Amino acid sequence: MRDWMYYLVDGIYPDWAIFVSTYTNSSNPKERTFAEEQEKVRKDIECSFGVLVQRFHVLQRLLRQWFLEEIQDVLYCCIILHNMIIEKKNGALDEDNNPEKSRGNFPLFGRQQITRHEAAQDQVTLLAARVAQLHNMVQSSYEHFKLKKDLIVEHISSLKE
Repeated sequence: MRDWMYYLVDGIYPDWAIFVSTYTNSSNPKERTFAEEQEKVRKDIECSFGVLVQRFHVLQRLLRQWFLEEIQDVLYCCIILHNMIIEKKNGALDEDNNPEKSRGNFPLFGRQQITRHEAAQDQVTLLAARVAQLHNMVQSSYEHFKLKKDLIVEHISSLKE
């Protein structure tokens, strides 16, 4: 059982335990299914962040010198502002005042409210603490391939049945 996050990435990342890259040119049906599902999710994430980067240029700059809490606040602010802009463009809400029936563009990342307490306990903060403890484990090629195998056998296969 793993107790750390992992990131869906493309082929340019190293074979570390925190990166899950897709299978290329596989003849195994389970691996092909995994590759298709992984690519769908990765493209959705890239598209969402692409929208945010286009609209809010601050996200194009390097944030290495920033504190994690400040990066979180800026990202959450951009998401909230984007959703507000979309709602405004759509005429706020439809005549029934129901956001699910609004037409046109859709807000990114749902309509969840993020409290300060939740933001403080965000997984980004937890990840930063775990990276210090699990540095060697994170860079393990063995764990990388084991994670991909487990995701295919246990998770993706169970979804398709």
